[in-house]
Amino acid sequence: MKVLKVVNVVFVIVGLVACFYHFFIHNIDLNFTYVLSFLAFMFLFSGIEDVLREEKEKKPFSLYLLVAFVLFLGLGIELLKVLV
Repeated sequence: MKVLKVVNVVFVIVGLVACFYHFFIHNIDLNFTYVLSFLAFMFLFSGIEDVLREEKEKKPFSLYLLVAFVLFLGLGIELLKVLV
């Protein structure tokens, strides 16, 4: 659980630094699939942490996992476009 929290904090810091660099210092030319995969893994790890959290109000599903699934679906579609 602590490792997942550290990984999520690292994802947030990398995302904030990249956004700050992109908007205020120099334009970053990244492929759309790189950004989509970064966001998919960020939401996946946040969703896993949310599911593993032991609280009294347990939700049946995590919105983070749903967003991660949709993003991975988008990655799969982009992969199929490249392969075909």
